[in-house]
Amino acid sequence: MLATIKNKCKEWILSGNHNAVGKQACLKCIKPGDSILDIGPGQGEILNAIYSQFGNSVKLSAIDRHQFVLENCPTNTELIKMDLGILGDYQDGINQMPVPDHSFDVIILTEVIEHITFPQLFLAEISRIINPDGYFIVSTPNIHCLGNRLAVLFGMDKVFPRVGQEGFLTKLDFDAYGHVAHYSKASLKQMIGPWFEIEFFTGAGFKVPALRYMQPVLA
Repeated sequence: MLATIKNKCKEWILSGNHNAVGKQACLKCIKPGDSILDIGPGQGEILNAIYSQFGNSVKLSAIDRHQFVLENCPTNTELIKMDLGILGDYQDGINQMPVPDHSFDVIILTEVIEHITFPQLFLAEISRIINPDGYFIVSTPNIHCLGNRLAVLFGMDKVFPRVGQEGFLTKLDFDAYGHVAHYSKASLKQMIGPWFEIEFFTGAGFKVPALRYMQPVLA
């Protein structure tokens, strides 16, 4: 599920195809002159889409712990290499991002929050660096999607058990950078609520080629 949130006046748009809908949400929210931060930019799809439409009329920034991830971003992107403080930083919590207060008009967080051990501290940090009238775009898997509910009937925790590394709950050799939290519609709203007001919330899409005839049901 993917959400577009306007700070103090928010709008949510959700979809299983979070990159495609994320691009649409960003392009809808962004205007020339905006400052944009993508936290965990992945393959750089969203920032490259923004650059293709707005060029140098917007300021792009990206944060990630991997240099090769940052290199996927447009060439004019300000690159900030840092660990966001996931499982390994449990004693210190979330590291403060090296940016001043109210630095960004749009903050993008797609498929990242489920990796954060201290999401409350993380969201508080996002609320510090976003402008009061800015947009926050966030996506995360929906643990309560019907596909996952059906998986429980067959003794599985998720319909896609290999997506994310939740093994830290059951085995010793866990991946410290896998999923450390699950979110549903209710829990995500509760998590974000102290910092962002939610105006609109809708369900997610579900795209699996082998299950294309069942997608309307699973969604």
